[in-house]
Amino acid sequence: MAVTGIRVLYLDCAPFSGGAQRSLLTMVRALREDGVEVQVLAADLTPDGVVEQCLRAEIPVTAIRSRHWSRTPLGLWQFLVDRQRVGRLLRERIASWRPHLIHANTVRAALLVPRQVDCPLVVHDRDLRAPWMVRRSVAARAQAILAIGGAVAERWPACCAQRVQLVPNGLEVESIARALPDSAYAGQVALVGDFVPWKGHELFLRAFARVREQRPAARALLVGRVREGDSACLADVRRLLAELRLADHVTILDSVTCAWPQIAACRVLVSAAGDEPFGRTVVEALALGRPVVAVRGGGPEEILAGCPAGRLVEGAPDALAEGILAAWDWGDDPAISAAARERAACFSVRRMGERIHAVYRSLVTAGREP
Repeated sequence: MAVTGIRVLYLDCAPFSGGAQRSLLTMVRALREDGVEVQVLAADLTPDGVVEQCLRAEIPVTAIRSRHWSRTPLGLWQFLVDRQRVGRLLRERIASWRPHLIHANTVRAALLVPRQVDCPLVVHDRDLRAPWMVRRSVAARAQAILAIGGAVAERWPACCAQRVQLVPNGLEVESIARALPDSAYAGQVALVGDFVPWKGHELFLRAFARVREQRPAARALLVGRVREGDSACLADVRRLLAELRLADHVTILDSVTCAWPQIAACRVLVSAAGDEPFGRTVVEALALGRPVVAVRGGGPEEILAGCPAGRLVEGAPDALAEGILAAWDWGDDPAISAAARERAACFSVRRMGERIHAVYRSLVTAGREP
């Protein structure tokens, strides 16, 4: 049976813009072009964030209030207040717009959907760190679970394995590939990621100090944003730079919203997080024809498996430094660049959209069957 005019209400609860929010915007644009009717509820009111970009693209969006709940009594209280507020809005929107599906952009967002809401729930899991009990609670409510990688899919209980669909993130690889390099950063070793501890900035800098022992002229680049109210990680990075005597050899860019020009100019991109659920910057580097050195584990290992443009290493300074040095001249090899771009094409928006749309159709069809 043909299914047309699917209406999907998207819910995102992050009060900041990260990889999950950028992926949400890409996904919503692609599915809307494919005929899905969309509305978005989002808490990201940052400049050029989800709400602002939806308004610019004329995507129906409603701003909600939701905090980044900590695992403390205060965090629990904030969650309960946010759930009550968002739950009321969801019920009102379901009654007025009558969506076929609710698509929660993260496991955290799915926690805001009340059990009493009579609308099938799709959960987009983009996280390796969600507690097991949280996943069990969400699994009891979800009709479908979209996992952005195999490592993420494996975190779900066996009882819901049939509902878990592997849907890697899709990126606009053709647009990324057209980005021009910023010559100011030519030949530098780059790590691109928000300044949060799990991104591995300390590991990267300790490895880079070892790289400079063999390559004294080497320079490194850190590109990332400081999330509102959370500047401790960047302060720690600056202290470590002073300790390792790297302050004059490492550039920090903490206000860049799109790092494609810097990645295009770099000698090699490094992914230093062993528990990275996907690895958006890894795909961006590949799309730009740049080699990648990544710590084993999570999404980067899946993305780079068998790719001549990638090198996987253990999460230790010596191993990461060795990987960077081994890939030092890869960026000058046309065969490496071609292999990188070929692998990036596997993560296109079109492929992602087709998989998600197929999940939507199956759920709506099942709901219409007598």
